[in-house]
Amino acid sequence: MRIKELAALTGVRKETIHYYTRENLLPEIVKTSNTQSQYSQVHVDRINLIKGLQERLFMPLSAIRKLIQTYEDQGLKPDRILMEKMEYLDPLSHLLEQGITGENAFIKATGIAPDRVAYLEETGFLEPRIEDGEKQYSFNDLTIGRIMGDLRRKGISTEKGFGKDTAMELKTNLSALVGVAMDEFYRVAEGSKKPETLLDKKDIYITSLSQLVQHLFIGLAREYRPKQGE
Repeated sequence: MRIKELAALTGVRKETIHYYTRENLLPEIVKTSNTQSQYSQVHVDRINLIKGLQERLFMPLSAIRKLIQTYEDQGLKPDRILMEKMEYLDPLSHLLEQGITGENAFIKATGIAPDRVAYLEETGFLEPRIEDGEKQYSFNDLTIGRIMGDLRRKGISTEKGFGKDTAMELKTNLSALVGVAMDEFYRVAEGSKKPETLLDKKDIYITSLSQLVQHLFIGLAREYRPKQGE
């Protein structure tokens, strides 16, 4: 495609695309003549990524360039991975931790079928509370629902051969680990001279450990290799 088409698809001016090119923010461009360049879907994806990082995470171009380069140096594809992450990294949503009222609104926000919502509630993945006769889904419920919905839409589902009990097994194992971590926290708090001071830090402890688990999982999963015969 020509630059005019790229500008139309991304909503970015031609001058801005030229600037991105000069700043080495775009993948390699094929020059068809001294004055003409050929673009493709990879350039559309990259520009949409840049826009998303600027608008949703408020990142300057210098930081975006460094971020993209870091991923590429590791042999990773930054556009797809970072776009996936941005789905769950809207800073305002995380700071406000806004939930949603009503099962129909939850289904609309996540794209999950009603029977799937029922299953996730029965198995404890979702834990809405009832207020004034309506289900109140927390920010945590909403995030889990969106992730589950996205996995299904992207082909990671039981219809594609993934075991129905895999997520349940993961939750069970994680529940045991959470129990170990929280038992340790309360043990230390009970033995503290000022337990109320330590208990005030419980949310910090939970948030920090959740970040630790997330990054440990990413590192271990990328390094994991199936055992022979499996």
